[in-house]
Parts: sequence; structure tokens; C-alpha cells
Amino acid sequence: LTTTLLAPSTLVDITATNVTLDLNGFTVGGPHTCLANGVVTPGNTCMSGTGNPPLIYIQGRAARIYGGFVDGGGGNGIHAYFGTTDTSGGPTIEDVIVSNNRERGIILSTSGATLRNVTAVFNKDGVFAGSEALVDGVRASRNNGYGLRVGARSVVNKAVTRLNGGDGVVSGG
Repeated sequence: LTTTLLAPSTLVDITATNVTLDLNGFTVGGPHTCLANGVVTPGNTCMSGTGNPPLIYIQGRAARIYGGFVDGGGGNGIHAYFGTTDTSGGPTIEDVIVSNNRERGIILSTSGATLRNVTAVFNKDGVFAGSEALVDGVRASRNNGYGLRVGARSVVNKAVTRLNGGDGVVSGG
């Protein structure tokens, strides 16, 4: 990116294979803001945005998104889905902060995703990664539901969760 992108619906739709999106320190964002429920009370004021589109939608295999912010979406911040259980070509999300999204900060409904140095704050739920994910350096706080949820056979290193309304880390079986 060379500037911040702001709108109430999907701003980036990745449909091709092997696409890299360098956010370059900028924001892909919408108009929503979520506030803390007090100093030590878990969760936030965000209400559900079910049915609203994500700010970034990944439908192409082996996409990489890095280096910026995804903030204020009416639905999910980043959503990846390409309808297969094949573990090759899962998306990579690195050095990204997702916040103030009315659904999940990040939902990777694919196998074989990689998340590195990701922060999820003030979302309905923090981060969801499907099976066989590699998660390294995720911080999740002040999300209304869970902080981090991973599917079966995933590897999680250096996850820090605090003051989420639900479980900190959930692993599927």
C-alpha cells in the first residue's frame, strides 16, 4: 500500500495464487471502534457484525500479508477461505495488528496457515487458524470471546493472551 484504505466493506479481495500484500505500515480500515469494559473487566464493547464482509478476503492460495494494520471492520478483519483441506498453500500473516473488528480479527478457515508477530485487540474474537497452523508470537487481548483458537495438529509458540472475554487459547482436536 501507499496510503491508508478506509471503507465499510471489503477493501481487498485476493483471488490469485502467490499474492503478497505489503501494508507498508498503513491501515486497511473501517469506521468501527470498540472500547474496554473497564480497567480489569475482560472483553470490550464491540457488538457482533455477523453477515458483514471482511476488510481483507483471501481466496487465493499462498497469499502473504504483512507490515500494517487492519482496523474497524464491520465483520472479520482478515478472512481466508479457499474451500480445500489440502495443507499446501495456506496463507501467511506477519507483523500485523488487527483491532476493532466486529467479528474475528483474523479467521483462517484453511489448513497450513502461518501467523507470526500478530496482535489482536478489541475484536469480537481474536485469531482463528485452522488445522496444521504454525503460530509464532501472537498476542491477543480485550477480545470479547477467545484470544487464540487453532485447529488440530497446529503448533503454537509464544502466545500471550489476557483480558479476553472467553478462553485465552483453545486447541481443536
